[in-house]
Amino acid sequence: MRKNNLVKNLLAAMTLLIASSTMISCQGFVDAVIGNTDNPVAPVVTPIVENTGASAEEVTALLEEALSVKAVQEAIASGDPIKITVAGGSSTTASNSVIEIPMTTSTGNKVAIELTFTDAITTSTSNPLEFVANEGADAASGESENELVITMPDATGLVVNIELPNTTVTLASSGKTVYKTLTAKTAQETLIVDEDVELQEAIIKGGTVEIKKGGKVGTLKINNTKDVNTITMDVSAEASSENLIDKLVIAEDAQVLIDDKEKHSYDRLFVTSIEGEGNGATLYPGRYSSYSEYNDVCFWATMAGVESLKNLTIAPQPMSKEDEEAGYKYQWEELQNVPALVENCIFKFEDVVTFSRGVYAKNCDFTDVIGDFNFSPNPEDNTPEFIFNSCKFCTAPFYYPIFHLVNVKGKQVSIIFDNCNLTKEQIEKFELQIPEEVNFVVKVTIDDAVYTAVLGERSEKGFCNFTLKLDE
Repeated sequence: MRKNNLVKNLLAAMTLLIASSTMISCQGFVDAVIGNTDNPVAPVVTPIVENTGASAEEVTALLEEALSVKAVQEAIASGDPIKITVAGGSSTTASNSVIEIPMTTSTGNKVAIELTFTDAITTSTSNPLEFVANEGADAASGESENELVITMPDATGLVVNIELPNTTVTLASSGKTVYKTLTAKTAQETLIVDEDVELQEAIIKGGTVEIKKGGKVGTLKINNTKDVNTITMDVSAEASSENLIDKLVIAEDAQVLIDDKEKHSYDRLFVTSIEGEGNGATLYPGRYSSYSEYNDVCFWATMAGVESLKNLTIAPQPMSKEDEEAGYKYQWEELQNVPALVENCIFKFEDVVTFSRGVYAKNCDFTDVIGDFNFSPNPEDNTPEFIFNSCKFCTAPFYYPIFHLVNVKGKQVSIIFDNCNLTKEQIEKFELQIPEEVNFVVKVTIDDAVYTAVLGERSEKGFCNFTLKLDE
């Protein structure tokens, strides 16, 4: 606990400093702590330093007392943030690594704090730099009650924990900042990863995530199972060819919605691979919808940009409460650009699933897809293969899917069903829509017996059935 004279001196210093500015830097704070009020011109605040300068506890006190003085209350009322500059290279220690962030001011006003570190801080897995709420840190993520901007300089290897369930937190950089590990629980709106900030590993325990163009996350782990977790890519104003997340990992029973900052459609997602841990991990991919005068909603989603999916349920985004109350309902559900590698996934899109890059699907469940399967390979791929290994398809009576091939003229196209839940008779009732001048092969393995499709007569629109002939 801080000493009473520290509080007294802080109050005096803060009253002098904040009356003319909401920027707090260095010398004035140190002078105030040692009782030197002859020089109230702000000096260096070094909160996380071994044996020298102020401690993390004193920075906590600085924040707390700064928010209790009248001048700061007036600054908050006017919308100005409280700015604190932390200078001096430093290292965290077991007893000197926690900064408490006040939830609200003494009058209940929301707080906007800008905490800027001018020099790199040395952290470790055993001694991370921690930002915690001075109350309610164990609560679930809720509405944002204040804002905190943490600006770091050029730095690598930072280990930081954030437990601020009612705070919007922005990670900013004055150079290029690399966090080795970030563990965060923030308000539902939100953790913001700004330009020139890289998180090599981020573990989200609560709150949503927004990644701005120029930000980067290596592995993003979503561990919160209480709410639908939203990941927003703020790149809509300017197209980007680079993925912002290398790997997204969704905990068992967690739900993740990948959304668009401007609520427009994504041409692609900005994630390279997505994987669930255990059963029940659900992904709602980027989407756009169109509404009709009959309260029908056509729902499209894209997986473009993603290279692999594993251990997931992929489903249309839950309809908003407002749309449900207005009587809207999904009349069309289409998933486009399924990745080339898909394993142990359940697809909940009823009407259309499109494979655009060839595919190897293993142990996947397509039983909810009662519409069409579209195959539209990359133009440069002249021998695309669409392989379904040990997959399940709808086998309801009188249901026979249609397989459409588009953009395949002049190609050697293969569709292979390897020990799926389909009988020879069921597959022979599938209908193909094949353009002319296509070398097309359907191979089917049933109980280790291999069959090749013999195509029937093609209609004017390119539709045809086929029979399966046992390979000799």
